[in-house]
Amino acid sequence: MSRRCCCLGDCGVFSDDFDAPHPNDLSANYTTGSGTWATLLSGANDVLGESGTSGAAIWTLAQSKTNDQHVNVDIITAVGDKHRVLCNVVDGANYHFVQIEQNAGNTTVKLYKRTTGGNVLLQEDDIDQIEAETGVSVCINDVSFTVSFNPTPPGGFVYHCSPGLFPNGRKAGIGNGGTTAIEFDAFTLENFSGIDGVEPADNQCCHQQCLCIEDGNEYCIGQELLATITAFGGCDPLDGATFDLDYAPSVNEWNTDIGGGLACHISDSWTFGCNAIGGKQFTLENNDPEDCLEFSDSEDEIISCAPFVVVFPSSSYITGDPAPVCTCCDGDISGSFFVTITER
Repeated sequence: MSRRCCCLGDCGVFSDDFDAPHPNDLSANYTTGSGTWATLLSGANDVLGESGTSGAAIWTLAQSKTNDQHVNVDIITAVGDKHRVLCNVVDGANYHFVQIEQNAGNTTVKLYKRTTGGNVLLQEDDIDQIEAETGVSVCINDVSFTVSFNPTPPGGFVYHCSPGLFPNGRKAGIGNGGTTAIEFDAFTLENFSGIDGVEPADNQCCHQQCLCIEDGNEYCIGQELLATITAFGGCDPLDGATFDLDYAPSVNEWNTDIGGGLACHISDSWTFGCNAIGGKQFTLENNDPEDCLEFSDSEDEIISCAPFVVVFPSSSYITGDPAPVCTCCDGDISGSFFVTITER
């Protein structure tokens, strides 16, 4: 069920389908931090189960080439389960992990960084409920920390920018964040193959959040943006107005806090999404993570990646225009305005 490596060359580092005969002593391939782990028969498949020890974790002896990783595992889940997928593992006190909490009506996905034994929550999102048997794909590098699912539920792509990797974290594993017995199958650790400028999508191993690429460097676009309006002439009442743009993984789009007057000026004028489609359209919306491979711009936009800045081309209102650009502009005076978007 999991998304397997599709990059050029040999990505594979370690894999385990837990098929019998399999020793319940996992020491040949794993370090057991805590928990009670054993191979079980689940339906027609052999799986690895943990009995219900909160904080249980095992991680591989095998290591990826660098601390950039792609980790896949299939989970068999029921309401109340809290599966964990570990990556960038140094030891039992230092690693990143994803916790997948199966609720009665949805699924909560949490991204954590564990440092010296303490867990720091980086990102939390509720998504449509994943299926009882689901493949989990975790990708992590200096630019982004992401998790996606197969089959993919609406909003089933969660990410955090600049996760702060441990330099020596080259192992991966699985764990239990709750007290119910859980099961895993088809675990793989792979080397990460990230975006390299113009490489086609089929060379990518990992999903990443929308990137801004500048001078060969990759920057993950954050989840909280600020739009500022600069206006002139008859549109001067708009000058200095601001509004927020926030990414909502549950519906996989950017939401704004503007309403009433300003909504007619901005929402109807531009599409906020991931790729420039031409004209005044610029996308920050990630409809499909696999298609969201890099930041694209048009010749009319001024762009900086670090700091992230987008300046939309000016929109003008001409006196007597039968289709005025906005109701806030003075109908008797020509005017114009443009919008600058930055991270906040």
